[in-house]
Amino acid sequence: MKKLNLLLSALFLLYHIYIVQGQSLQVATTAPTGQTVSAGSAITVTFDQAINPQTVSSASFRVFGRWSGPAKGQFAFLENDLTVSFQPDEPFFAGEMVWVQLSKSIASANGESLSKPYAWPFVIKAGPGFLDQPLEATIELRLPGEDYLQTYGAYAGDMNNDGYSDLVAVNESSDDLRILLNDGTGHYPSFEVYDTGDDSTPSPSEGADFNNDGEIDLVVTTAWDSEVRVLMGGWSGEFHQHGYLLHF
Repeated sequence: MKKLNLLLSALFLLYHIYIVQGQSLQVATTAPTGQTVSAGSAITVTFDQAINPQTVSSASFRVFGRWSGPAKGQFAFLENDLTVSFQPDEPFFAGEMVWVQLSKSIASANGESLSKPYAWPFVIKAGPGFLDQPLEATIELRLPGEDYLQTYGAYAGDMNNDGYSDLVAVNESSDDLRILLNDGTGHYPSFEVYDTGDDSTPSPSEGADFNNDGEIDLVVTTAWDSEVRVLMGGWSGEFHQHGYLLHF
Protein backbone atom coordinates (compact mmCIF):
# COMPACT_ATOMS: atom_id res chain seq x y z
CA MET A 1 0.00 0.00 0.00
CA LYS A 2 2.84 2.33 0.86
CA LYS A 3 4.46 1.65 -2.53
CA LEU A 4 1.15 2.33 -4.26
CA ASN A 5 0.78 5.68 -2.51
CA LEU A 6 4.32 6.63 -3.49
CA LEU A 7 3.61 5.64 -7.09
CA LEU A 8 0.39 7.63 -7.19
CA SER A 9 2.16 10.65 -5.68
CA ALA A 10 4.92 10.43 -8.29
CA LEU A 11 2.37 10.14 -11.11
CA PHE A 12 0.45 13.13 -9.76
CA LEU A 13 3.65 15.18 -9.59
CA LEU A 14 4.60 14.24 -13.15
CA TYR A 15 1.10 15.07 -14.35
CA HIS A 16 1.22 18.44 -12.61
CA ILE A 17 4.60 19.22 -14.19
CA TYR A 18 3.29 18.18 -17.60
CA ILE A 19 0.20 20.36 -17.27
CA VAL A 20 2.16 23.42 -16.08
CA GLN A 21 4.79 23.02 -18.77
CA GLY A 22 2.12 22.76 -21.43
CA GLN A 23 0.19 25.84 -20.35
CA SER A 24 0.62 29.15 -22.10
CA LEU A 25 1.85 32.01 -19.97
CA GLN A 26 -1.00 34.16 -18.63
CA VAL A 27 -1.19 37.61 -17.02
CA ALA A 28 -2.60 37.30 -13.50
CA THR A 29 -2.68 40.92 -12.23
CA THR A 30 -1.59 44.37 -13.36
CA ALA A 31 -1.00 47.68 -11.64
CA PRO A 32 -1.63 50.54 -11.64
CA THR A 33 -5.16 50.99 -12.95
CA GLY A 34 -7.71 53.79 -12.72
CA GLN A 35 -7.68 57.50 -13.46
CA THR A 36 -5.79 59.06 -10.54
CA VAL A 37 -2.40 57.36 -10.78
CA SER A 38 0.69 59.10 -9.40
CA ALA A 39 2.99 60.41 -12.14
CA GLY A 40 5.98 58.46 -10.81
CA SER A 41 4.26 55.15 -10.14
CA ALA A 42 5.98 51.87 -10.90
CA ILE A 43 4.19 49.53 -13.30
CA THR A 44 3.89 45.88 -12.26
CA VAL A 45 2.67 42.74 -13.97
CA THR A 46 2.27 39.42 -12.18
CA PHE A 47 2.10 36.25 -14.26
CA ASP A 48 0.72 32.81 -13.43
CA GLN A 49 4.19 31.27 -13.93
CA ALA A 50 7.75 32.37 -13.33
CA ILE A 51 9.04 34.14 -16.41
CA ASN A 52 12.36 34.15 -18.21
CA PRO A 53 13.79 37.65 -17.50
CA GLN A 54 15.76 37.50 -20.75
CA THR A 55 12.49 37.81 -22.69
CA VAL A 56 11.53 41.12 -21.04
CA SER A 57 12.81 44.29 -22.71
CA SER A 58 11.62 47.65 -23.99
CA ALA A 59 10.53 45.84 -27.16
CA SER A 60 8.36 43.23 -25.42
CA PHE A 61 7.19 45.36 -22.46
CA ARG A 62 6.25 48.73 -23.96
CA VAL A 63 5.07 51.78 -22.01
CA PHE A 64 3.76 54.83 -23.90
CA GLY A 65 2.41 58.09 -22.49
CA ARG A 66 0.03 59.85 -24.84
CA TRP A 67 1.99 63.12 -24.55
CA SER A 68 5.25 62.13 -22.86
CA GLY A 69 5.88 59.40 -25.44
CA PRO A 70 7.79 56.11 -25.05
CA ALA A 71 8.87 55.67 -21.43
CA LYS A 72 12.42 54.65 -20.60
CA GLY A 73 13.09 52.98 -17.26
CA GLN A 74 14.41 50.05 -15.26
CA PHE A 75 13.02 46.52 -14.97
CA ALA A 76 13.08 44.48 -11.77
CA PHE A 77 12.01 40.87 -11.25
CA LEU A 78 10.25 40.01 -7.99
CA GLU A 79 8.62 37.05 -6.21
CA ASN A 80 10.85 34.43 -7.84
CA ASP A 81 10.31 35.99 -11.28
CA LEU A 82 6.51 35.88 -11.09
CA THR A 83 6.30 39.68 -11.13
CA VAL A 84 7.91 42.26 -13.42
CA SER A 85 8.23 45.82 -12.17
CA PHE A 86 9.01 48.76 -14.45
CA GLN A 87 10.12 52.05 -12.87
CA PRO A 88 10.05 54.98 -15.33
CA ASP A 89 13.12 57.21 -15.38
CA GLU A 90 10.94 60.32 -15.67
CA PRO A 91 7.44 61.06 -14.35
CA PHE A 92 4.53 60.95 -16.77
CA PHE A 93 2.68 64.13 -17.73
CA ALA A 94 -0.24 65.16 -15.52
CA GLY A 95 -3.59 64.07 -16.91
CA GLU A 96 -2.25 61.87 -19.70
CA MET A 97 -3.29 58.34 -20.59
CA VAL A 98 -0.54 55.71 -20.41
CA TRP A 99 -0.66 52.43 -22.34
CA VAL A 100 1.24 49.29 -21.35
CA GLN A 101 1.64 46.66 -24.07
CA LEU A 102 3.05 43.16 -23.58
CA SER A 103 4.04 41.11 -26.60
CA LYS A 104 3.83 37.36 -27.09
CA SER A 105 7.63 37.17 -27.04
CA ILE A 106 7.54 37.28 -23.22
CA ALA A 107 7.99 33.66 -22.12
CA SER A 108 7.95 31.61 -18.95
CA ALA A 109 10.98 29.89 -17.44
CA ASN A 110 9.68 26.72 -19.14
CA GLY A 111 9.66 28.40 -22.55
CA GLU A 112 5.91 28.91 -22.83
CA SER A 113 5.04 32.19 -24.54
CA LEU A 114 2.36 34.62 -23.46
CA SER A 115 -0.90 33.20 -24.82
CA LYS A 116 -1.77 36.46 -26.61
CA PRO A 117 -0.66 40.09 -26.57
CA TYR A 118 -1.88 41.98 -23.53
CA ALA A 119 -2.49 45.69 -22.99
CA TRP A 120 -4.14 48.01 -20.53
CA PRO A 121 -4.37 51.78 -19.96
CA PHE A 122 -4.32 53.99 -16.91
CA VAL A 123 -4.59 57.75 -16.46
CA ILE A 124 -2.20 60.00 -14.54
CA LYS A 125 -3.76 62.21 -11.91
CA ALA A 126 -4.35 65.74 -13.18
CA GLY A 127 -2.72 68.68 -11.48
CA PRO A 128 -4.66 71.46 -9.78
CA GLY A 129 -6.55 73.80 -12.09
CA PHE A 130 -8.77 76.86 -12.06
CA LEU A 131 -11.83 77.85 -14.06
CA ASP A 132 -10.46 81.37 -14.34
CA GLN A 133 -8.20 81.03 -17.40
CA PRO A 134 -6.96 84.37 -18.75
CA LEU A 135 -5.56 84.46 -22.28
CA GLU A 136 -1.80 83.84 -22.14
CA ALA A 137 -0.88 84.33 -25.80
CA THR A 138 -2.11 83.94 -29.36
CA ILE A 139 0.05 81.83 -31.69
CA GLU A 140 0.06 82.99 -35.31
CA LEU A 141 0.37 79.99 -37.60
CA ARG A 142 0.22 81.79 -40.95
CA LEU A 143 3.39 82.56 -42.85
CA PRO A 144 3.66 86.01 -44.47
CA GLY A 145 1.23 86.23 -47.39
CA GLU A 146 -0.66 83.07 -46.49
CA ASP A 147 -4.43 82.99 -46.45
CA TYR A 148 -6.67 80.15 -45.30
CA LEU A 149 -5.04 77.28 -43.34
CA GLN A 150 -8.07 75.59 -41.75
CA THR A 151 -6.21 74.36 -38.69
CA TYR A 152 -8.08 71.33 -37.38
CA GLY A 153 -6.76 70.22 -34.03
CA ALA A 154 -3.27 69.72 -32.64
CA TYR A 155 -1.27 66.97 -30.96
CA ALA A 156 0.55 68.01 -27.75
CA GLY A 157 3.28 65.38 -27.46
CA ASP A 158 6.91 65.87 -26.40
CA MET A 159 8.38 65.64 -29.90
CA ASN A 160 12.01 66.41 -28.98
CA ASN A 161 12.34 64.57 -25.65
CA ASP A 162 13.01 67.61 -23.46
CA GLY A 163 10.15 67.00 -21.01
CA TYR A 164 7.84 69.72 -22.36
CA SER A 165 4.67 69.48 -24.44
CA ASP A 166 5.20 70.55 -28.04
CA LEU A 167 2.43 71.15 -30.58
CA VAL A 168 1.78 69.64 -34.01
CA ALA A 169 -0.99 71.64 -35.69
CA VAL A 170 -2.87 69.93 -38.53
CA ASN A 171 -3.94 72.19 -41.41
CA GLU A 172 -6.47 70.87 -43.90
CA SER A 173 -6.45 73.60 -46.57
CA SER A 174 -2.69 74.25 -46.69
CA ASP A 175 -1.98 70.48 -46.73
CA ASP A 176 0.65 70.50 -44.01
CA LEU A 177 1.58 70.07 -40.36
CA ARG A 178 3.16 72.88 -38.35
CA ILE A 179 5.54 71.72 -35.61
CA LEU A 180 5.92 74.13 -32.69
CA LEU A 181 8.59 73.26 -30.12
CA ASN A 182 8.14 74.40 -26.54
CA ASP A 183 10.97 76.68 -25.41
CA GLY A 184 10.76 75.36 -21.85
CA THR A 185 8.68 78.24 -20.53
CA GLY A 186 5.37 77.26 -22.12
CA HIS A 187 5.89 79.44 -25.21
CA TYR A 188 6.28 78.51 -28.88
CA PRO A 189 8.43 81.16 -30.60
CA SER A 190 8.63 79.52 -34.05
CA PHE A 191 7.47 76.55 -36.10
CA GLU A 192 8.50 74.27 -38.94
CA VAL A 193 6.18 73.37 -41.81
CA TYR A 194 5.89 69.72 -42.86
CA ASP A 195 4.22 69.33 -46.25
CA THR A 196 1.88 66.33 -46.50
CA GLY A 197 1.36 66.62 -50.28
CA ASP A 198 -1.13 68.35 -52.55
CA ASP A 199 -4.79 67.66 -51.81
CA SER A 200 -3.85 65.45 -48.84
CA THR A 201 -6.27 67.38 -46.58
CA PRO A 202 -4.70 66.19 -43.31
CA SER A 203 -7.14 65.94 -40.44
CA PRO A 204 -6.93 64.74 -36.81
CA SER A 205 -3.65 63.16 -35.72
CA GLU A 206 -2.42 60.98 -32.86
CA GLY A 207 0.99 59.95 -31.58
CA ALA A 208 2.47 56.47 -31.06
CA ASP A 209 5.81 54.68 -31.42
CA PHE A 210 5.12 52.55 -34.49
CA ASN A 211 8.66 51.32 -35.14
CA ASN A 212 9.70 50.93 -31.49
CA ASP A 213 12.68 53.27 -31.74
CA GLY A 214 11.78 55.26 -28.63
CA GLU A 215 10.52 58.32 -30.54
CA ILE A 216 7.01 59.66 -31.05
CA ASP A 217 5.65 58.98 -34.53
CA LEU A 218 2.43 60.49 -35.86
CA VAL A 219 -0.55 59.01 -37.65
CA VAL A 220 -2.52 61.53 -39.70
CA THR A 221 -5.87 60.85 -41.35
CA THR A 222 -7.40 62.70 -44.29
CA ALA A 223 -10.68 64.59 -44.35
CA TRP A 224 -11.87 63.74 -47.86
CA ASP A 225 -10.12 60.54 -48.90
CA SER A 226 -9.42 56.98 -47.73
CA GLU A 227 -5.81 57.55 -46.67
CA VAL A 228 -3.83 57.35 -43.44
CA ARG A 229 -0.29 58.72 -43.25
CA VAL A 230 2.21 57.37 -40.73
CA LEU A 231 5.07 59.82 -40.16
CA MET A 232 8.21 58.60 -38.40
CA GLY A 233 9.55 61.00 -35.77
CA GLY A 234 13.14 61.91 -34.97
CA TRP A 235 14.84 62.71 -31.67
CA SER A 236 14.93 66.49 -32.25
CA GLY A 237 11.25 66.95 -33.09
CA GLU A 238 11.34 66.53 -36.86
CA PHE A 239 9.91 63.80 -39.05
CA HIS A 240 13.06 62.27 -40.49
CA GLN A 241 11.20 60.19 -43.06
CA HIS A 242 7.78 60.31 -44.67
CA GLY A 243 6.79 56.95 -43.23
CA TYR A 244 4.13 55.23 -45.28
CA LEU A 245 0.70 55.76 -46.76
CA LEU A 246 -2.23 53.42 -46.17
CA HIS A 247 -5.33 53.22 -48.39
CA PHE A 248 -8.71 51.85 -47.29
